[in-house]
Amino acid sequence: MHGADRIGGLSTANGLVFGGIAGRAAAATGRKERALPRTAAFTPWAWDGIFAARAAMQSTMGQNAMVLRSEAGLAQAVQTLSALRGAPQRPARLALEAAASAQLSAQLLTAECIVKAAKLRKESRGAHYRIDHPEQSAACAGRIEITAAEGEISARFVYDEA
Repeated sequence: MHGADRIGGLSTANGLVFGGIAGRAAAATGRKERALPRTAAFTPWAWDGIFAARAAMQSTMGQNAMVLRSEAGLAQAVQTLSALRGAPQRPARLALEAAASAQLSAQLLTAECIVKAAKLRKESRGAHYRIDHPEQSAACAGRIEITAAEGEISARFVYDEA
């Protein structure tokens, strides 16, 4: 969007603006189709209690992954998010519930990645603040790489060679 001249923090506004545009366009397209097609290249699925799951995710992230973070809070968040991601699924009956379930699935995956990276970084650096580790640590100076294999998310430090 801004090339190498991006001002720190400005990406949030970009995400909100262009994410909103993309979301409205997707919603307009989705409103044209009320029922799922009889055949599909995939099996659409849904979660029962999707709104309760979304509320639990938002509450967990608000309590444990905002400005003040701690090992105990992040560990609780990992446990909650992992349990939510592992909730039973069923075949979707409506396109809207399949779309909402897919959206929540992506949100839960993103939230768990954020929390696992924050849990790994046992220091305070930039906007990341750990109340149990208020100082910077040289051991945490690397970038964090997040990977997923067979549904399991892991985070590790990667140190660039100088």
